[in-house]
Amino acid sequence: YEEGYKTGMEDAANGKTYRGVTAKITALPIDALKLSIRAYNCLLRLGCKTIGDCMVLKKEQILNVRNFGVKSRNEIALALQKFDVMDTVWDEFVF
Repeated sequence: YEEGYKTGMEDAANGKTYRGVTAKITALPIDALKLSIRAYNCLLRLGCKTIGDCMVLKKEQILNVRNFGVKSRNEIALALQKFDVMDTVWDEFVF
């Protein structure tokens, strides 16, 4: 986590972006999304530690996690939209 955070901060200072989102946002831990325990644990099962990790997931990965229902997927998608993280597979889950 610390190494990724440090890299993200350095990239942001240099103006690097990922999918139009500054590296500073992608380096934030998933704690910043302020999710319910169920949604948070599902992201951990997917190996996500940062917002950037969430952005690169494939739909098949998301749909194959146990206890990861529509409500939790929508919760995460909406939380990512609050950070202006768009054009990801998560956009398909907001109803």
